[in-house]
Amino acid sequence: MSIESVIKPKIIYEAKALPYEYDELVPIITKSMLKKFYSDYEKCVKHLNDSQYTLAQTKENLQNYQFFDYWEEEITKGEFLLSLYEVYWSIMSPLGLGGYPGTKTIKLIKKSLAHFNQFKEHLINAADTLSGSGWSVLMYLPQVGQLKVFQVEEGKCLDNSIIPILSCYVQDEAEYPNLLYGRREYLENWWNLINWFEVEKKIIESIKKP
Repeated sequence: MSIESVIKPKIIYEAKALPYEYDELVPIITKSMLKKFYSDYEKCVKHLNDSQYTLAQTKENLQNYQFFDYWEEEITKGEFLLSLYEVYWSIMSPLGLGGYPGTKTIKLIKKSLAHFNQFKEHLINAADTLSGSGWSVLMYLPQVGQLKVFQVEEGKCLDNSIIPILSCYVQDEAEYPNLLYGRREYLENWWNLINWFEVEKKIIESIKKP
């Protein structure tokens, strides 16, 4: 057995613990749903570490150089997806603990999207109209100092110069028990889990970034 075959991959990315228990977002996100979502997050972290290791090994051995671009793209997409997951975990809180939109949040949303209710509709529609699994994301665009809602299909990646502020994950095979209108009703309910304190914090930090 060669030395290379027993070298363990270096762990660069690690899955962060949730800021709440699996059952603390019930009944809007069931315990089983949250466990499934978190399992997807762990797979994302593993794929990122595997991709980094494979790219490093390929470059070190000067083999399969035609795959350099492929693995670098996998890492870029993986890092973007990781950022969406980690924003998603951070901007949710148990019912009744998320507060209300802060002054900076409201001001910037009105500047960017005209009306706060219009922003809510954009965010929910972007998630509801995804053909499969994916994301609805409120992004801060530093170049223009404004916010914009993006629909991100699974496996896609946006420009890494824009900053995710608030993200909503929907899974194609997710079950929405006892909901007459399925995903749409789930998203309307999910809105009540948003941690507006964290959203305000992210907006302030994003505005301050050079």
